[in-house]
Amino acid sequence: LMERPLTGKQRVLHYLIMVGLYQLEYTRVPAHAVLAETVAGAEVLKRTSLKGLLNGVLRQFQRQREELLASIQDGPQRYLHPGWLLKRLQHAWPEQWQQIVEANNLRPPMWL
Repeated sequence: LMERPLTGKQRVLHYLIMVGLYQLEYTRVPAHAVLAETVAGAEVLKRTSLKGLLNGVLRQFQRQREELLASIQDGPQRYLHPGWLLKRLQHAWPEQWQQIVEANNLRPPMWL
């Protein structure tokens, strides 16, 4: 959603954006309230010059939501593994690679 990553002291806004995106996607908080409170968070963090950036990123997510979610379902992000590893698994185990990746994503049993 952003052309350049946040750096230095701006990096703290990355977490604010992540909270806003989570609220937009997974909570029943109205979108206008999510945007208003996320932008207000920039004021609390004394980063008022970046309020427009926060607002823009969250609004862009709202506009492109379906497209962004579809790209996640079609890409390596779906399997929560890097693309290079998926390619190696597909090459080494063409029939079982999906089962391997799914098993790798499971929580391991706890042993004491």
